Amino acid sequence: MKHTKGPWKIETYAGGFFKIIKERNKYELPTQCQAANVALIESAPEMLEALEILVAHAPNAEAEKQFRQIIAKAKGET
Repeated sequence: MKHTKGPWKIETYAGGFFKIIKERNKYELPTQCQAANVALIESAPEMLEALEILVAHAPNAEAEKQFRQIIAKAKGET
């Protein structure tokens, strides 16, 4: 399975429904991509938690900076 490379955009609909789309190209994704995207989204909280642990053990300042930028992006702080 291969997920859709970002950036992604969220379209919201009445009733709290939403759809995640490829930002530049609005198209329906093949079922395989949809399944891969769901798996990626479902695992995101655990990946964020792991990255927050790893940031304390970054091998150098540049890696730490990159980890912190990714964490901030994941939390919507950028």
